[in-house]
Amino acid sequence: MEHAGHRAALQALLPLAPGGLSVLRFAACRNLTADELAALLSSANLRSVSAEAGVMLFTAANWEALRASVLAELGAWHLRASEDAGPPEDRLLRGAGLRLQREVVTAVVSELAREGLLRRDGSGVRLSGHRPRMTGSDAALWRRVRPLLEAGALRPPSVAEVAAALREDAKKTEAMLARAARFGVVIQVSKNRFYLPAPLRALGAMMQELAVAGAPAGAATPAGAATPAVAAGVSAAAFRDRSGIGRNLTIEVLEYFDRIKFTRRAGDLREVLRPVAEVWPDPVGKPG
Repeated sequence: MEHAGHRAALQALLPLAPGGLSVLRFAACRNLTADELAALLSSANLRSVSAEAGVMLFTAANWEALRASVLAELGAWHLRASEDAGPPEDRLLRGAGLRLQREVVTAVVSELAREGLLRRDGSGVRLSGHRPRMTGSDAALWRRVRPLLEAGALRPPSVAEVAAALREDAKKTEAMLARAARFGVVIQVSKNRFYLPAPLRALGAMMQELAVAGAPAGAATPAGAATPAVAAGVSAAAFRDRSGIGRNLTIEVLEYFDRIKFTRRAGDLREVLRPVAEVWPDPVGKPG
């Protein structure tokens, strides 16, 4: 508030906002018109991220600090839990004392993943050089469970069905699968259902295809994105029919998509928030 000029005020505030400066709040505080704001931002060399709360701005130094914090937090996580694949994205920077919009963390992780510094595996994130592996009885049971999940493909058997097929205790089987999910080799979609990453990615691709197919004619697709800027909402029935996985499993999968912010429910429809390639960068092969 000591600066009468908007540009000077912006430059003074930005270094003090490691979690991002809200464009909407800045414009409201300075009583800027839309044209004044556009002119101000067009001349500034800043990083921006579109979040649910609006566009967030970062200096190059603050953005680089976020990247370094993500890598440092992952390194510390791997030291504490070397057997785990890594934490979910939304837990990455909890220990860093930063309050960040979810979309900001996603943008940082996506950039680091494109550069090959980290990987998304299952529902977790890990440094590219980190290789967790199951051992002992868990590894032995996993070798028996994996073929059943592979055979089920888009409709994997429930935990109870897996246990019955192997003549194993259901609680023991569920506990092993929960630990396997920490390695990124399976993903827990619901209490009683675990997916291999590749079939789950295929289901995500179907959801994305439906959204793109229903988008208004001529809807623009941003550079590097797989979905148009304006995509159609997708009904549960449309996704059920496209995937062929049945009503109950459709609901489980769609609720999982909502939890990981791949989709967002809007009434009876689901909107795709992120491209499949960002949520699941590539089909994951068989674990070791």
